[in-house]
Formats: sequence, C-alpha cells, structure tokens
Amino acid sequence: MPSELHCWVPLPADTVQFYNDGPKRPLTGAQQVAESHYRQRFLAGAHEVIAWRTPDSNAINDAWGQRRRVRHAAEVHVPSSVLFGHPHLTGEQVVYRRGHEVEASRSRGRCQALEMARRQWEDLHSAGMENSEVLR
Repeated sequence: MPSELHCWVPLPADTVQFYNDGPKRPLTGAQQVAESHYRQRFLAGAHEVIAWRTPDSNAINDAWGQRRRVRHAAEVHVPSSVLFGHPHLTGEQVVYRRGHEVEASRSRGRCQALEMARRQWEDLHSAGMENSEVLR
C-alpha cells in the first residue's frame, strides 16, 4: 500500500492535496518534526489537565477553536475550472498550504490531550466516581 495518495491533477505552487493532521506514522523528516511538535503540545495539554478540579470547558473549547483556526488558515481555495483545467466548471476545491503540518500537529496535540482527559473524566463520573476520586 502506498504511504501517501497522490493527486491526479497539478496543484498550485506551494500547496498539498491533504491536510496532514492525522495519526499516520511519520516517514519523512518533515513529518517527524511535526510529530515531535504534536508530542510536545500533547504533553503541555496533559500538564494543563493536572490542574483541573473538573474538566475545563473553556480550555477545551479554546483548543478546538484553535484547531479549527489552524486548519482554516491552511486552506487554499482553488476554482474548479483552474484546478481541473475545464473553464465550464463552477465551484472550488480546497487544497492546503505546504508547511502547515507543524502548526496542525501542535493544535491537534493540545486538543487531543484535553479532549481525551474530558472523555475519561466523564466515563469515570458516569461509572459513579466523584470528582475527588478522579483527582487522586
């Protein structure tokens, strides 16, 4: 199986087809750097969680908002007529700015740390544990 899908149309300069923000094993130097940033931000997010007395909805919402802002900032909208070379096509396609990977990984790291902690907290609470027991 190929390590990456390739676009069948020429992309605009300095863009990539996919938003690289997933758990795929890092194979290239750039992916390894992005993975390192993910791990740093996940760890920082885990340190935030340590201070919780209950899940911090504001911090979680902020992390999700940051993740969305980073993705939106990486988007490059290309008219379908230009991308596919057919002037009669309408609409547009989304590709992504080359080099977005580190910031995408950073925002994903924090978001996932906070979200995973929230979900575990809720699962423990649903199982009958009080907040004081979860904090131990």
